[in-house]
Amino acid sequence: MESIIEVRDLVKSFRASRGIFRKNQYTQVVEAVAKVSFSIKPKEIISVVGESGSGKTTLGRLIVRLLEPNSGKILFKGQDIFTLKTNDMLNFRRNVQMILQDPYDSLNPLYSIETSVVQPLNIFMKNMSRKTKREIVIKNLEKVGLNPAEQFLQKRPGELSGGQRQRVSIARAMIMDPKLVVADEPVSMLDASLRAEILNKMKKLKDTNDVSFMFITHDIATAKFMGDRILIFYKGAIVEQGNTSAVINNPSHPYTRLLIDSVPPINPEKARDYLSFKEEAGIEDQISTSSAGCRFANRCPFVMERCRTNAPNEVDISSDHRVSCFLYG
Repeated sequence: MESIIEVRDLVKSFRASRGIFRKNQYTQVVEAVAKVSFSIKPKEIISVVGESGSGKTTLGRLIVRLLEPNSGKILFKGQDIFTLKTNDMLNFRRNVQMILQDPYDSLNPLYSIETSVVQPLNIFMKNMSRKTKREIVIKNLEKVGLNPAEQFLQKRPGELSGGQRQRVSIARAMIMDPKLVVADEPVSMLDASLRAEILNKMKKLKDTNDVSFMFITHDIATAKFMGDRILIFYKGAIVEQGNTSAVINNPSHPYTRLLIDSVPPINPEKARDYLSFKEEAGIEDQISTSSAGCRFANRCPFVMERCRTNAPNEVDISSDHRVSCFLYG
């Protein structure tokens, strides 16, 4: 099956300043995305999971071409998105959408809900009648659970709850029937009671709209629930990837085990002591001037000497489960 998106050796770096009050004010290179390769198939949800600062959002913004890479390619239906001309670029924009973590980042507080949701139709379907556009807006609002939709059309984002605003963002992302939606932590700001409902709506949309999702999250439990496949992301690199069940049931990279063990246990007395080593990466750990060595070496309880000097290659654990770790070769 042909992939919708194919990412090949993608690299994105930034320069990070130490601040005006530090003695050494020189900048260092943060490699936010480091030679990342993967693909997304039709009607597939791929979860990208990692802690804050791991580069997940940067990866998502590269996929929708809000950022330009230092090197590497992203192919949309076989075409490099960073070389697309006007007409092909419009087709890409129509077919690849993004849902942000905070809907206030994408919804103009001065616009009515109808005005916000109809914007893609105004851009791509200029000859469509206003009546038809309104019917499509209503249909999409109802799809995400805003019923009756007519009651929401003239409201402003400030009149809605956080969950309702995020539903509006999802409706707008889906209104052009895209082939891929990048969802960046779409439920992290919602109450727990609303999260499952929003996630179930998104999974249903995958089937009803034949759309793929790249679902970005720091919560491995949510990643497990949503993803057909999963990418474990750490300091800009994929350390483990594969079928979600295969990765969750047989976590092979020490960082994957850390994420799974960080989920609060039902019985605290049975909690494993795996988290006794350094748990959270500080800013010095995030800053990297070289890609030499394993990125997890400073935090890994199983670190070997070669982990600090050489980057591990990907090793096949099974037909759809790969890990980058010297523990396996």
